[in-house]
Amino acid sequence: MRILVVDDDPDIQRLLARILHSWEHEVVTANNGQEALAILEQTPIRFVISDWMMPEMDGLELCHRIRNSDLGRYIYLILLTARDAKNDLIHGMEAGADDFVVNPFNRGELKVRIRAGERILALEQNLEAQNARLQQANEQVRQAYECINRDLEAGAEIQRSLLPPPDFKLPGFNVSWSFSPSALVAGDIFNLFQLDEQQVGFYLLDVAGHGVPSAMLSVTLSRILSPIPDSPLKYRIPGSPNYAIATPANVLKELNQRFPVQDDTMQYFTMVYGIVNRATQTLTLSPGGHPPSIFVSAKGKLTLLGLSSMPIGLWPETEFETEHIRFCSGDRLYLYSDGIPDCFSPDMEPYSQDRMVSRLVEWRKKPLEEVTGALEQDLRKWRGRDGFSDDLTLLALEMI
Repeated sequence: MRILVVDDDPDIQRLLARILHSWEHEVVTANNGQEALAILEQTPIRFVISDWMMPEMDGLELCHRIRNSDLGRYIYLILLTARDAKNDLIHGMEAGADDFVVNPFNRGELKVRIRAGERILALEQNLEAQNARLQQANEQVRQAYECINRDLEAGAEIQRSLLPPPDFKLPGFNVSWSFSPSALVAGDIFNLFQLDEQQVGFYLLDVAGHGVPSAMLSVTLSRILSPIPDSPLKYRIPGSPNYAIATPANVLKELNQRFPVQDDTMQYFTMVYGIVNRATQTLTLSPGGHPPSIFVSAKGKLTLLGLSSMPIGLWPETEFETEHIRFCSGDRLYLYSDGIPDCFSPDMEPYSQDRMVSRLVEWRKKPLEEVTGALEQDLRKWRGRDGFSDDLTLLALEMI
């Protein structure tokens, strides 16, 4: 080990150097604290034995300066002194000394004190190495999180692209929605589309769970639920080049058979799918374990549709019910995910379906877009803090 010996007495310097060389240490010498500090700034020495009383800068000041300097390493300091009063030793320790050797010193005592210092420095070096490894690991974790976050942001952008565009128009209807994922990606997804000249289809689904697995399934389902031939929504008529529109109950039945719950994931989803025929002013709707849809007539009469049903994927033989209702000008239909009634206040009180229904009836004369916006604001106020614990989705449809 390289040791810096600081003493203004050349005889003491030579004596210490000879002793330390005999113990296989490398020795560097300085005549006072000023010289010692300059050496420490230029040389990576970690061990100093210094006299207390010296001209220009004494050992006490040297301790102060070393402890207050940013040398990038810990330096072990032994003060060599004739002082053995308790107060002097306290002053030395307060200045930053690690140990003392009273002069004239005993060779054996000096040797064991140097060994103690070597052990401390070894511990310091091990700690520095561990901290360096920890910092490197933290940096790797930070970079990994940044990569994951970028991927999630890209996934969220893809998911948003599957939703209707902000300027979406549906002939014969006013439409509006509110979509508030609890994270970057969501298990909720919805859509509206033209099935033919008279019929409009729409759905809202909620995959159980949160995060990437739920979002991946919701995106897959969104791709499948496209109003194109040979999809669950349209099927070829046997012996004919034409296609027929599948009933909502048959759509849910096909999805239920195509997406059975797997034992390793136990992932299922709830859903409501409906069709409005503008010509007959008829709404046909089938729920699959989803919260009941809210129908508010132009006169303010409230009806809950789909009060009981089974989620998709749990039982392959499930038969799904169908509801039929007149859908006339001024009538409104609201589909939503369970994150809305289950949104908890800071006091852990749920927003509740009753409160939601009350708001929608109260606001029935407001423009549809104002209603969805007002409900979202009401939920944020109810939540009382940033972020939701579950995805919140509301889809509203009004016949013109």
